[in-house]
Amino acid sequence: MTSAASIKTASFLSRWLLVGLLAIGSTLSFGQDVLEDEAFNPEQMTVAELSEEVARQLESLRRFEAYPLPESFERRRTFEVRRDEKTIKVLKSIISLAQNVLDLPEDAPERAKLRQLMSMREGQIERAIGERFESLTERLNASLDRQRELSGVQLLSEEAFADLIDKYRLSYLGLSTEQALLLERLDIGDETLREKVLKTLNLYGEELVGVIHIHHHALQLLAARQDAAGTDAELVQSARFEAERLELAIARLNSVVTMLERLDGDTLAMRRVLIEKSGGLALSLVDTAMLSVVLGETQDRLVDWFSANGASTFISAILFVAILILARSLAGIAKRVTERALRHSDQSISQLLKETLISMAGTVVFLIGLLVALAQVGVSVTPMIAGLGVVGFIVGFALQDTLSNFAAGAMILAYRPFDTGDFIAAGEAEGTVLKMNLVNTTIITIENKVLIIPNSKIWGGVIMNMTGQNLRRTDLIYRVSYSDDVDLVQGILEELIDADERWLDDPEPLVRLKQYSESSIDFMVRAYAKTDEYWEAVWALNKAVKKRFDAEGITIPFPQREVHSRQSPQA
Repeated sequence: MTSAASIKTASFLSRWLLVGLLAIGSTLSFGQDVLEDEAFNPEQMTVAELSEEVARQLESLRRFEAYPLPESFERRRTFEVRRDEKTIKVLKSIISLAQNVLDLPEDAPERAKLRQLMSMREGQIERAIGERFESLTERLNASLDRQRELSGVQLLSEEAFADLIDKYRLSYLGLSTEQALLLERLDIGDETLREKVLKTLNLYGEELVGVIHIHHHALQLLAARQDAAGTDAELVQSARFEAERLELAIARLNSVVTMLERLDGDTLAMRRVLIEKSGGLALSLVDTAMLSVVLGETQDRLVDWFSANGASTFISAILFVAILILARSLAGIAKRVTERALRHSDQSISQLLKETLISMAGTVVFLIGLLVALAQVGVSVTPMIAGLGVVGFIVGFALQDTLSNFAAGAMILAYRPFDTGDFIAAGEAEGTVLKMNLVNTTIITIENKVLIIPNSKIWGGVIMNMTGQNLRRTDLIYRVSYSDDVDLVQGILEELIDADERWLDDPEPLVRLKQYSESSIDFMVRAYAKTDEYWEAVWALNKAVKKRFDAEGITIPFPQREVHSRQSPQA
């Protein structure tokens, strides 16, 4: 069809539709001003408002078609694109108006007028949409022919134009679908229109299936070339272009499938292509027939695969499991051997380091066994080992805090600031060290609470090990009254320390008058005891001092406050 014939058809359609719509609108009350194009929303408009808006759009299209076609090829093509936009917009508005009219009550006069109008003009609408679709197809074919002679920016421009034309073709197919469904709601016409629309949709869908196969195959070839020759900018650009075209074709095929389903068409083959090429099952596309096809093909493939590789696969699986079992047994043996060796080694090695070395010995042996098992079943472990550097960098960047704890744990094991069973204060907590790994340390507090502290919190602060030495010194303060005999007090304290064997003679204990406080004289006791007897010795000394001071009449002062009350004289 020529451009002049297309304009003639569209102009004819505009004239009779304008008359019919004004006939419908004449029975309605127009209460609002005409809406602007960008605010046009048929779902939120009344029939009166929508009728007025459609009439305005038809009049705008009629005036536009009255303009003469430009002589320039580029300007004429721009003019045709704009006409397509306006025509599609008008047709969509007409469909929306008709649907809104059908939503009115059965006795509404607008429904009768709409049915009469559609009955008179049914064939003309069908021909107009069909001719416009054919015109777009001819222009698309011409554009594709021109692309063979172009390159660079001109080729990109022509490809964009062809893509736009193809988008308009899809819009006209959608309008044909809506028209067929609309006529069926009005009980107008026969099955001829539905069959024609189904035929066109199937043809366009098959065309899209071919496009999808072409771009999918091109992506596979580009991937193979990349594996063989490496990646370069041209390959990346080509792959991006093919992926975009594939995604666009899949989206359009999805729209075609939706239209076919609304007309009860057969979409099984197209949905199968969508599932294979898009990499997933869309819920809107899955039904019993599709699942039956997919499951049947999967079953056939499994049967063929097992018939060809079943015996070797079974033997490989048994060998894989056997190697893993053997590796686990060897890991246990490695742990026991390492534990026995460390038990007779230099005693300067901390218990924490021993436990870590034992655990690592078993883990390393098992990992080696796992790699051997994978190699036996045909998995290449060389790329896995080579990729550990890249993976390590990525994991290290993502797990910075964990690696910080790992490094802190390694430093603790190397410098041994504490060991299992030590009572420490670190990371704003204190308690007995229960166990430690390269990530965290487990501490049991005095209240028997379990604290798991990240190693970075411990190594990054002050570590106080109360039981890290065999001997521990006490600094106790005992306060007496100013009226007491200081020599007697000092003698009593020295006597009590000498009487308890838990206080060591070497280093020698020390009892001295430390200072004069606000309300007492303070004596300081410094004495050493074994670490595991320290607290019992301190508690026993405190108890003995209280009893002896009471027996000797020595006063232990405590804070006192005198309050004087003065009564004001009465007036």
